[in-house]
Amino acid sequence: KEIPLHFRKVVWGTADIMIGFARGAHGDSYPFDGPGNTLAHAFAPGTGLGGDAH
Repeated sequence: KEIPLHFRKVVWGTADIMIGFARGAHGDSYPFDGPGNTLAHAFAPGTGLGGDAH
């Protein structure tokens, strides 16, 4: 099934989903290190990094 998603840029306030792009060290102590290694990661729900996927 498809989920009807609609994206719009939020210039103020809090977004439901934040999309970003990073490489190497990006602030969470788990650097991306390229092809064959860590390209992305996600964290279980909780505080801090909880729920993040990037």
